[in-house]
Amino acid sequence: MRKVLFFLCLLFAGSAAAAGAATQTSFFALDVPGADSTEIHGVIRTGPLLQYVEVVGFFHDAHGTHGFVWSRGHFTTLNYPGAKNTWTLGINGHQEIVGTYAGSDGIGHGFHYAGGTYTNITCPLTRGPGPGDVAPNAINDAGTIVGDFGSEGFARVGTQCVFAIHGNALYLNAVNNNGAAATTFVDGRNTIHGLALLPLSPNPGETQVDVPGAAATWLTGINDAGQLVGYYRNGTRFFTSTQGFVAGSGAFATLDYPGAFRTEPFAVDDPRPALGSYDVVGAYGALFGGNHGFIATVTPQAVNQP
Repeated sequence: MRKVLFFLCLLFAGSAAAAGAATQTSFFALDVPGADSTEIHGVIRTGPLLQYVEVVGFFHDAHGTHGFVWSRGHFTTLNYPGAKNTWTLGINGHQEIVGTYAGSDGIGHGFHYAGGTYTNITCPLTRGPGPGDVAPNAINDAGTIVGDFGSEGFARVGTQCVFAIHGNALYLNAVNNNGAAATTFVDGRNTIHGLALLPLSPNPGETQVDVPGAAATWLTGINDAGQLVGYYRNGTRFFTSTQGFVAGSGAFATLDYPGAFRTEPFAVDDPRPALGSYDVVGAYGALFGGNHGFIATVTPQAVNQP
């Protein structure tokens, strides 16, 4: 395994300069009206000029947890029929959505949603009879779904499923259209690391992703350009904040919502032609209290070379 250490560059006012390039980041807070907590976990661009941002996530209110889609300024709530709670976690370019719901038995089940129809997602288990309930986190345009099954990661291509374990636990969080996956694993000492798998297959190449000096690194998103997003924690105590990051093209930068105690990016979309800007979505919050959703648009800036 190749171990890659992304060296931290401190940022000011949401911008960074590294390797002769600079970016400008603008943040937009997004909370579901009436919710006490909102998280955004998936993002795509729509429209003929890719001018619209569409996101999926979930929110909590007095009635439980519900999935949602936000598109062109409007929220649509998604509740799996008969479920106590619903979490929508991923969306692809065809507007297919995956997530998890909790039935009356309180057990989590995976689902796929498209065109107003919900379909359960299960995988034949490698041990024991019958199908197994899995927790999908993301789906790419080819319909490949990745997620978790207990402490194992899984990938489902068509009707075939592949399970994988790395260290004590492996969580597959995202998959791009080139077959690369962003994952997080727990090693034998219970330390959390990011792990990029390229390409996604039963025996993929692996690149460990750790922020130097961090007590834990979570790798949560990857786009078709290979840009990675995630978050890290510098200490092991409860009161230690988490900070977001973006990595790619030889540069590494923190991504922190202004004034937040914790920032956790969960997904990144593809750079847009000409501008090269892309969107990162996730959640931010104070030390105590619920989370708030955010959309961060990162735009490369020209740098004059001497």
